[in-house]
Amino acid sequence: MHHQDQPNLEQGLKLFPNPAQETLSVLCASCNSESQATIRFFDTTGKMVRIGQLRGNLNVLDVAALSGLFTVVVDNYSSRFVERIVIE
Repeated sequence: MHHQDQPNLEQGLKLFPNPAQETLSVLCASCNSESQATIRFFDTTGKMVRIGQLRGNLNVLDVAALSGLFTVVVDNYSSRFVERIVIE
């Protein structure tokens, strides 16, 4: 049985810290510098509140302007990852 608290980084996405405050680190194992990935933040009503591009495996995003519970969707050339994050 796959344990939710231990994401499989070989094919997954990790957002930390959770809850986040000023910055959010996005670790995407299948993202690389040659291919862009799109990251989108959706609020609890399903409204997209932010969109951006990821480059490479590790990106640090400024999330100081956001507050609440968000669904984060990362799409790259081959995969889609969905995670939930709290931003205080």
